[in-house]
Parts: sequence; structure tokens; C-alpha cells
Amino acid sequence: MDQKFIISLQGKEFIKFEWLLNEFHTNWWKSIKTEIISTTPLIVQATAEGEKGTYQWIGDADEKNVNSMIIKHKIRMAETRAIARALRWYCNIWMCSADEMWGDDKPATNADYNKLEKDLSKPGEPVQMCEKCNIPKVKSQKGSWYCKNFCWK
Repeated sequence: MDQKFIISLQGKEFIKFEWLLNEFHTNWWKSIKTEIISTTPLIVQATAEGEKGTYQWIGDADEKNVNSMIIKHKIRMAETRAIARALRWYCNIWMCSADEMWGDDKPATNADYNKLEKDLSKPGEPVQMCEKCNIPKVKSQKGSWYCKNFCWK
């Protein structure tokens, strides 16, 4: 991967959204769909589908996790974050996207994602936890559960 698609912030490297989208369109893509699944808090779900399968992820945006210049564009920010996350999984890129930055300068943590996933679980549906890394598992469209860290348990 060309280094021009990697950005360094606070000593950590992040992938640019531009590379993720180009890689998906250049290689295996069929579609990207988004849907607002909650307005309070604002949460958008993205689905990337192609030859490698279907990958879904969520993105959110509010006054606590975007800066004052972006807040008026929070729907687009949530959508971009969701797409970036789905494309990272699809393209097998484990480096966080620069567009997923939490707040003005702090990348999202597993704790942030875990809280969001628990908030989105359906009432009465048990949240399955990974036995190895103790984070909530993700349910695929086919109904199987897997660890987003791919612990294979």
C-alpha cells in the first residue's frame, strides 16, 4: 500500500477513506448501502457487499465525538464512519480509518464500540461475548456470531 494513503496522528497510523473506497471499487465490489438506524443518538449502518461477502458496521456522530466544524454535517460524518468501518473489514484492513476519529483528536477505543454495540442490541436478545477478549460478538446477516477481533472462539 502506498504510504500516501496512511496518515500519522499522535504516533499512530490511520488509513485514509480514499484508499478504502478505491480498493473496494477497483476489486470485488457489488454495492454499498447505508441506513439511519437511530436518530438519538445518530447511528448509521453501512453494508458493503461484493465477491468476498457482505460486511456491516455502524458509525455515529454527535457533539461529543465530532468537532464544532463537523457537527452540522453529522449525518454525513456518521455515514462516512460506517462505510469506512465496513470497508476496512471487507478489505481486511485492521488499521483504523482517519475518519473514525473520536472527538477532535482521540481515536475510538474498543470500550467506545462495545458500549455502542450494547446500546444497539435488541431488547431481550442476549449479547454474546468473546471468550478470549471479552468484547461483544457481532451477528452476521446469516445469523452466526463472530468476534470482531477474529479471536476464532
